[in-house]
Amino acid sequence: MHRASTLLLLVVLLLGGGCRSLSRELNDSLPEFLRSKPGADEMKLLAELKKGEDPAPEDSEQQNAAFEEIRRVRANKDYEECAELAADFTADWPSGRYDEEVRMVRADSLYRDDDWSESFVAWREYFDRYPVSSHANTGMETLYCMGLEYIEGRRSAFFGVFSRVGKGEEILRYLVETFPGGARAADAQWLLARYALQEDNWEAAALEFQLLAERWPESAWQSASLYYAAWCRYRAIKGAAYDPRLMRMAREGFERYLETARHQGWAGEAKATVDEIAELEAEHLLTVAEWYLDQGEPWAARWWLMKLDMTQASTAAGKRAKELLKTLPMPPAEGNAAATAPGSTK
Repeated sequence: MHRASTLLLLVVLLLGGGCRSLSRELNDSLPEFLRSKPGADEMKLLAELKKGEDPAPEDSEQQNAAFEEIRRVRANKDYEECAELAADFTADWPSGRYDEEVRMVRADSLYRDDDWSESFVAWREYFDRYPVSSHANTGMETLYCMGLEYIEGRRSAFFGVFSRVGKGEEILRYLVETFPGGARAADAQWLLARYALQEDNWEAAALEFQLLAERWPESAWQSASLYYAAWCRYRAIKGAAYDPRLMRMAREGFERYLETARHQGWAGEAKATVDEIAELEAEHLLTVAEWYLDQGEPWAARWWLMKLDMTQASTAAGKRAKELLKTLPMPPAEGNAAATAPGSTK
């Protein structure tokens, strides 16, 4: 009866208004010859209709009964059936008053029934629909637990043959990006960074750790993230002849750790690595100078050797530079060719 009265009201609007001012949504659904431009009054009325009135008594009773059945089945821990009932409920009443609760119950039941892939899909749909929810913490904790099990290799598919690490990375990335201020965001980012580290993906791991240190500076992982961001850049260095930028970034990263980290359990290792990187940086300068000597460019070589002597004289390469400088001719008189740095023109 209620639905019939609503339909009758729309027909009256159509005929009585002469099709002069129906809403765009209703108007577009009409045959071409009946369409017209919507008016303010009809738009307002249609908006009220779309907002929805109280459900018909028999419809409300059906919803109540279906919801109580879902609660009963869930209390009995029959999670497979509970997830099926919840899916049927949202299909029958997609905007019902129990919609938020039922969608949460479905996502949680799928998780408890060990159908984690579908649970992840259900939680994403839930948070797309209800980004602000009283069940947010439950959802975040569930997503974190699933991501943790997957990414650490404790969760597999197909009788344990194939790992689901990629699924764990996807879940944790979603958690970090959707709830950056959530209680599990920093923990999830730590797992992502550690995973890249375990895969020997040094550049990616350095970026993951750096993001963690900068975005969540108050987290329990702040000090470790500072250290590992520098350490991963150090591990990516290929040799003294390469990667001067990486060497500088790694050294500066360890120095930042020593200056700002709240917990410095790796202070000794950090200081030793800074010294090692300084040796590599000095060796890089010496390599460039020796290359210029091989090319018959003593003035360019002298420029690099002097730089090395002034900045890193205490290193092994710095001591070698001092010896080489003694063998080189003095710079030409003013007005003649001057020492040049690599890349400059004569």
